[in-house]
Amino acid sequence: MSMVSVAVVATSTTSIVVGQPANKPSKPTGPAPSVRAVAPSLGPVNLLQQTSTRIAVSSTVDNPTNRPDHLRDGVLGTAWNSRTGDLKGAWIAIRLAPGAAAQELKITAGYDDPKHPDYFAANHRITKLRLWRDGVNVLEAELQPEQRGLQTVRLPASAVVANSKEVEWKIEIVDVLPGSKKAWREICVSELELWGIAAGKPSPTFQPPILVGGFDVVRASIVNVHASKAAMCDEVLEPHAESTCTDDQGCDDVEGPPECAEGMPADNDSLVALGAPRGPWREATIYSYRNDSIYGAFTCALQINVGKKWYAVPFAACTGEPSDGGLDALAVVVDELAVRNVVAGKQPELVLRWTTTERDSHAVTKEWMLCGIGPSRTVSCGFGKGTQPNAKTYFP
Repeated sequence: MSMVSVAVVATSTTSIVVGQPANKPSKPTGPAPSVRAVAPSLGPVNLLQQTSTRIAVSSTVDNPTNRPDHLRDGVLGTAWNSRTGDLKGAWIAIRLAPGAAAQELKITAGYDDPKHPDYFAANHRITKLRLWRDGVNVLEAELQPEQRGLQTVRLPASAVVANSKEVEWKIEIVDVLPGSKKAWREICVSELELWGIAAGKPSPTFQPPILVGGFDVVRASIVNVHASKAAMCDEVLEPHAESTCTDDQGCDDVEGPPECAEGMPADNDSLVALGAPRGPWREATIYSYRNDSIYGAFTCALQINVGKKWYAVPFAACTGEPSDGGLDALAVVVDELAVRNVVAGKQPELVLRWTTTERDSHAVTKEWMLCGIGPSRTVSCGFGKGTQPNAKTYFP
């Protein structure tokens, strides 16, 4: 069977926004970028659906209903909301892998929930953006605040190049139109897409958590909050119960229904769970799931119970063994799942450590996730590389 790069269909009709070059672009610092040709056969794709793409936002609202990962979930009814008061100057940053090149940006001006159409005018809407590439201001573009759905900003040809190093695009909010609800003072974006040429072959469906505050900050948003343990699988599989893509997108290569089960993906028979409860940590269990039973790698996620809430945090794209199938298959072995004191003077933290082995290169990486308890028993988690969690990069 041939592997097919699947393009994600836009959630609604887009309008074209003509971007204007910045009046006074900043001068680049450091050595000139190393430019190489873009492989046309590998695109265009939505680069935010690539595992190798990293995303960060300036802030997030103190509300588990509106999360940063809603930026790219393909659902207009959900949205990322910035911290209250973080309006002009709020930003979204996207780091592309070496060899990738962005061509156009698609973004909603506000909270475009079809089930609650009043949210759009009630919240602030974006009217002007400034785009930066590796710290250089390359473009300013205006959005139509009355236009629902995705609006398109074409990137200047001079910036659409593939680099031998990681490239960072930054979307800065320059101006907004206040909403009718004066107390609602957040930037709202229902959907964001960045289309262009991918680096290398297609990536698994796993999407790393979106970071909050910057790439040097490891705090990640909680991806899902559930009322029950069983609700996790229901939520992640429900959108894929019926395929809507066409044969030329590779649907003929999808075999069987989506999968979700407790444990690691080696036939889902390897249960990894926390031992005796300690403090607020009632239960923690590894789950794995995937939507494409041939090419799609599993996603490994940690599900945490602290009372009435269940939190689910994906932490790795994973398969059972390095020789297993799936694109860019990764073998993941959990080294530790325990509650122990890492940050002095705080509640004991939940620690997850794992080892990842790449199928092709057999490169081995040690990684960790550290979760803490905040006000009202809210859970926040941080990620890092190495054998042990680093308290300096932990954000409760």
